[in-house]
Amino acid sequence: MYECALGIGAFTWDEVHNKLDIVQAQVLQIKRQMSEAPKREVSLAGMHHTWRSLLYLIHRCPYLPSTAQDKHLPVFMN
Repeated sequence: MYECALGIGAFTWDEVHNKLDIVQAQVLQIKRQMSEAPKREVSLAGMHHTWRSLLYLIHRCPYLPSTAQDKHLPVFMN
């Protein structure tokens, strides 16, 4: 779950693009190649800082640290 949140942050927060394993031009190319629906979702996630909210919710999930990684999503969703 943490990787999902941080991945969303890395992809939508332009200020960290220069710290990624891929260059900003590659991120922009990926965004240009997306169809309209994913572009809208990425735009909304960036505008509303979805990654921050997700990190906060993950941190507040009491059972996540003691759960196997492959079970994180079902535990988080309950």
